[in-house]
Amino acid sequence: MRFLGLVCGLLLAACSGNQSIPSLTSSTGNWSDPATWGGKVPTSGTNLEIPAGQVVTLDTNAVVGGLTVYGTLNFARKDLQLEARWIMVEGKDAALKIGNSLESFKNRASITLTGSNETENIMGMGTKFLAAMNGGRLEIYGEQRMAWTKLNRSVAKGATQLELAETPDWRVGESIVLASSALDPTQAETRVITAVNNKTISFDQPLEFAHYGQLQSFAGKTLDERAEVGLLSRNIVIEGDAASQTKQFGGHVMVMGVTGSTRETNIAASSTAKIQGIEFRRLGQFQKLGRYPLHWHRNGNSSSSFVAGSSFHQNYQRGVVVHASDQIRISENVVYGSVGHSYMTEDRSEIGNTFERNLGILTKPFPKPSSNAEQAAQNDEQAATFWIRGPNNKFIANHAAGGWHSGFWFDGALATNNDFVFRDNTAHSYLVGRGIKGSCCFGEKGALWITPEKDTYGTFHGPFEFTNTTLYKNREAFWALPKSGDGTGASSVDLNNAILADNALGLSSQGLRDSIIIGRSANTDADPEVGRAGVQEYGNTSRLENITFVNFTDGGTALETRNCFREAPNVISKGIQLINAELNLCSGSSDLSILDDGTLSGTGQISTITPASNESGSRAMWTADCPLSANKTTRACPGKLEYWHLYVQTAGGTTPSLIRDDGVQLDASDVESYPFYWTMIQGRIYALSQDLSVTSAIRLRAGIKYNNEADENMIRTGRVTVPVAGNYSITQCDYGAYDGMTCKNKTTLPSVANAAALEGRQTPAYYYDISNKKLHIWLVAGTDTSVILERK
Repeated sequence: MRFLGLVCGLLLAACSGNQSIPSLTSSTGNWSDPATWGGKVPTSGTNLEIPAGQVVTLDTNAVVGGLTVYGTLNFARKDLQLEARWIMVEGKDAALKIGNSLESFKNRASITLTGSNETENIMGMGTKFLAAMNGGRLEIYGEQRMAWTKLNRSVAKGATQLELAETPDWRVGESIVLASSALDPTQAETRVITAVNNKTISFDQPLEFAHYGQLQSFAGKTLDERAEVGLLSRNIVIEGDAASQTKQFGGHVMVMGVTGSTRETNIAASSTAKIQGIEFRRLGQFQKLGRYPLHWHRNGNSSSSFVAGSSFHQNYQRGVVVHASDQIRISENVVYGSVGHSYMTEDRSEIGNTFERNLGILTKPFPKPSSNAEQAAQNDEQAATFWIRGPNNKFIANHAAGGWHSGFWFDGALATNNDFVFRDNTAHSYLVGRGIKGSCCFGEKGALWITPEKDTYGTFHGPFEFTNTTLYKNREAFWALPKSGDGTGASSVDLNNAILADNALGLSSQGLRDSIIIGRSANTDADPEVGRAGVQEYGNTSRLENITFVNFTDGGTALETRNCFREAPNVISKGIQLINAELNLCSGSSDLSILDDGTLSGTGQISTITPASNESGSRAMWTADCPLSANKTTRACPGKLEYWHLYVQTAGGTTPSLIRDDGVQLDASDVESYPFYWTMIQGRIYALSQDLSVTSAIRLRAGIKYNNEADENMIRTGRVTVPVAGNYSITQCDYGAYDGMTCKNKTTLPSVANAAALEGRQTPAYYYDISNKKLHIWLVAGTDTSVILERK
């Protein structure tokens, strides 16, 4: 993919087009001066080259075919337009300059990339591009403007002016975008400014939607749901031509090293883009890999590069893409309406990049997976405003403001060092793949979302520390696969000092500390799902510490289980405060347990909270010592109850039920259907209801219900008695999943002298009480061992 420098320069007509190349005759000159070009200013559409060491100042509007810059192209400080099929800035002495770091460009300038030939491929970069390669430099300094701010007060539907939180430097005739403050992200809307009076701006058309603009206070924390307002106009524009929309074939901007096939390792060959105050529009080439509005491509060390205070809109594929490039500063930008991910790191190798105070609004998914397999694997059909494969970067004070899927998606991302920073970020108005005004399929997705990926990079994801995060008006606010027993596909997450508000579901199967969860605020929403649940648990252990739940009433609940299934969810809660909030656990067969320090139950004592349901799966969780709560959906058992699972298989007969020592019966159907276990309370004794006459063999295995913190290595044990009539054999073997009575390493189960000798053992054993013909079997959870009782 390397641009061939002088060779291609001498043969550029053959490399890229048709016309011959005028020769420069002086080291410095104006574009409009014939002497600069050997006596004749190039005609429109000519392919041009600026050799190394030469400086040309663009002082007039120009239309070229292809433009190769080995020297310097500098824009004069006047209104200018440059139109080209492509522009290549190549080599360590090559630069395209508009303004500089000491004095930004104050006039208006545009670079328009033209053409509709999708098959044209100029040295591997396609066509319709502005590119820096092999040490080339793009140094473009537009005006430093206020990129975005928030409303200072709410604005009603039909309004033609609004008040901002800050006094803008915005001007009449410029375009703005106003983000949705509702669950529906499509309530974002654009307008053209007609007047500016201090913080108040007027615009051309009445608003179609209301937008919230007030600060709210809950339990000492400030909830900020003020809608963001971004400036789309800039005085320097890089754009595709007007025909780009027809095929969604816009221009693209690329920054890379010597070759696009490998990461650049020579810092001298890494190119630079210093971009400030630019409007990127009609860019990106839909479904074409590597053709994005702004793209650092395998550029390696890019510590001199940045994009700041710029806007991206009306683009056809993604926004800002960082691929195998490091140390870039991406700050104070606005990306509106991108098709595909708005901001992204691509392949996990990216480190040390800083994404700070960027705004993304209304991120749109691809209508279907890309036809390119490599791009399809990057999930643009589930586009995120921030899609991250390389997490070892900094994400500070960014706002993801609406889309069909996620705001921040760490997709198979693995943090491997301490470079990951995520603080003061906000995500709101995400549907997470679901429709508007409909309840469906809550579970494994979120506006802030971490997904595992089992590949050569390993299975452990994290550690991720998310600090001062605000998540509001999302179908589901946060989800990450928690740590499982063996660490497979796990995410180690610390979500702290967060504010979750006005979500349909706040938190799913993850921990949270020092935070507040608000069901419904004064920012009302027509969607009936808003405020439905604060925390949803299933199948894992999570910790809630110093959490305040506010305004979960009228059908809402601070905490629930998903679908009322028996999925072994477990919560450790400390310092919980309920303000106008209720705890309404499901009435089905849930085996949720909450180890509470007494603040959630209101008892002031350590207790175990369980569902109050009398269905078999829930009834297994509590005893007569567990009083019913006022709303009759929970019970608070005194002290800490530990649980384990008993899996049972039978052969040649029916399955017995199980009787707890206090007379509670657990039904056979519990082990005959998903999840195929009985829930057992540590320290209680259980008995099978029938002897071996109903079946030829019984296989028992103890399982760990959950792992949590200091208890992760705890061995859970229990005693099960079986009435035995006739001869029997009892063995132990390695456990195999649902494979009948056959197993590996089958040995005789050890026996002990009496039932008391079973207590406290770390390995399985049995005692046969001949006086009442009962077999007492001691089971140990987590040892991958089965006990088989067979009739002879």
